[in-house]
Amino acid sequence: MMKTLLGSLAGVTILAAAASASAAVVIDTGANGPANKNVDWAQEAGGDNFVYGVINNTSIGVVVEGAEDIKTSSQGGVVWIVPTVGSGLDFLRFSLDGYDFSSFEVDLKDPTGNNDTWSVTILTNDGTTETFNNFNGGFINAYGTGGTRISSVEFQTSGDITGVGQVRFGGAREIGVVPEPATWAMMIMGFGAAGALLRRRQSAFA
Repeated sequence: MMKTLLGSLAGVTILAAAASASAAVVIDTGANGPANKNVDWAQEAGGDNFVYGVINNTSIGVVVEGAEDIKTSSQGGVVWIVPTVGSGLDFLRFSLDGYDFSSFEVDLKDPTGNNDTWSVTILTNDGTTETFNNFNGGFINAYGTGGTRISSVEFQTSGDITGVGQVRFGGAREIGVVPEPATWAMMIMGFGAAGALLRRRQSAFA
């Protein structure tokens, strides 16, 4: 009985490891990712390294952190996140307050239309990274496959940009609420093991 139980637990562990190994985050350019929820930004006049907003039609908070003082600026019907002073924006980190997500998209197009050519490196919290050389503005997206969740995305450019806009998220989910399938499997096996041990003790006493 114990050998069977241990074998089953080992099998579930192997399946969980395989599921985690097959999971990945894809990073690509172009407005073709699955992110579909725009962000409504708060009016930020600058004064710190953060800008806040919410995913539209929700109360899910969006947090953007910069390496310098940043603010929001409305140009051409789009709200841009821009540096408060000058055009020295070359780093931002995006996350959700208490949530992770399955997809993300941002437009690094210069609102002035005078894009330089940059090297842009995108990094997600799981260590997935991608560098695009000779990038002169446009959309970059990141999305999980195989059930992979993302809790933060950041970018670093080799040159200053004027700002970013049209930030979108997809698949926002409150952190810690829904266990992954492999976690459910381990929990079920644990309950089964506890039940088997109780039955063995009852048989022994009888």
